[in-house]
Amino acid sequence: MDRFEYWEFLYRKEYETFCNSNLCGEDWFENYTDGGKKILDFIYSLREECTFRDCSFLDLGCGNGQFLLLVDPTKFTKIVGVDYSFSAIELAKAYSEKHHSPIEWLQADVFHLPPQVKAGNWNFIHDKGTLDAIELQGMKLVDDYIQIVVDLLAPKGYFVVTCCNKTLEELVSLLSGKLEFYKNLSYPSFRFGGQEGTVLVTAAFMK
Repeated sequence: MDRFEYWEFLYRKEYETFCNSNLCGEDWFENYTDGGKKILDFIYSLREECTFRDCSFLDLGCGNGQFLLLVDPTKFTKIVGVDYSFSAIELAKAYSEKHHSPIEWLQADVFHLPPQVKAGNWNFIHDKGTLDAIELQGMKLVDDYIQIVVDLLAPKGYFVVTCCNKTLEELVSLLSGKLEFYKNLSYPSFRFGGQEGTVLVTAAFMK
């Protein structure tokens, strides 16, 4: 089973569960982020600091849409979620209709985005676990992905990324020369083998 088949199988099962039992699926890292609220508050703090009159929000790798549905639609003029899994997008649409959400959902590979996304000038781009998943396929794709993010961002736009495979220092180094580190979200730290770290890193970078 390749990566696409795995996620398609997972989200198809979640979709069937939702249709049969009205139960929502899991949001990545929800146990560490208070169900995504910590990341959301971090994004809102950035939104309050920026001076954009119209502010767009793009979620790359939105999965089942659980996180994106938490976003207050009054804070952004346009909200779009993209995922390459057909079942994930169908599930997100089903959740969205239930909550009467104005979010637009698109089924697309991040490396082959539709024109309405590829046009760019996004004020916020959100990534929760997508960079992690892409890195499993090799650093060449990571470099390509980062360039896509850079091209999509508006001047002074924010790239807010949450990952579990890198430290903050590694993220800053990875994006060096492309985007400027702005600030990060603090998580509880732990010590193991003489090293101190956190389970997750959430950081904002600016173009």
